[in-house]
Amino acid sequence: MEKPFEFLEALITSVMGDDVDVSVDRNLSGAVSIELRFNGHFGVIEGLASGDQWGVSVDFPDDHGFLGHDNVYSSPEEAVRNAWALFSR
Repeated sequence: MEKPFEFLEALITSVMGDDVDVSVDRNLSGAVSIELRFNGHFGVIEGLASGDQWGVSVDFPDDHGFLGHDNVYSSPEEAVRNAWALFSR
């Protein structure tokens, strides 16, 4: 069962607060891409709303192109909590 956008946005707000700029996009394939901006940081969380692999990358160089996510987690909750920890470094 896929979780709606509202769940993801509420999850991000509950973990990161209201000051994070969030953009959530779901593709026809069911893939979810979340862009996060906070205090000069940029992060991406990607996964399937019904899946158990959520990739997280934070502050990757613009000129290197995308080579895959640095971190992979088993749930969107875990991915959001760890993205916030990476933002807080």
